[in-house]
Amino acid sequence: MPERVLVTGACGLVGSATVARLCKDGIPVVATDLDTAANRRAAKRFGDAITQWCDLTQRSHVQRLLAAVRPAAIIHLAAVIPPFCYIQPATAQSQRRGNRTSGPGSISVDCATAVRASVKRERVRTAQSTHRERGADL
Repeated sequence: MPERVLVTGACGLVGSATVARLCKDGIPVVATDLDTAANRRAAKRFGDAITQWCDLTQRSHVQRLLAAVRPAAIIHLAAVIPPFCYIQPATAQSQRRGNRTSGPGSISVDCATAVRASVKRERVRTAQSTHRERGADL
């Protein structure tokens, strides 16, 4: 049986297409995103994927998610982008400042530490913007 893959940002355009393709290929998927009404509607289309809601800007949430899912690989596609960043500016600011991230599509340094502890480095893939800072890579 194929190993389980965790897809962050699963309700976004790229994330939902990634979840669909992995499911089509018979790969067990756990899809995660912020718990919003729009994302709950989007998750209904995931088919065989399991959905787990998680705020990736909160280290304790990420630790609980990783402990529950125990993924063999992570495809990190989450980002706080318009219009959501205008609807919930505190979440966007937390991602950008308080958790020292490298910009859209990034994961906080604190959360990256939790990921490193549970998944082999070579099994984590991210989608990044062209903006990058030292110390934020997985």
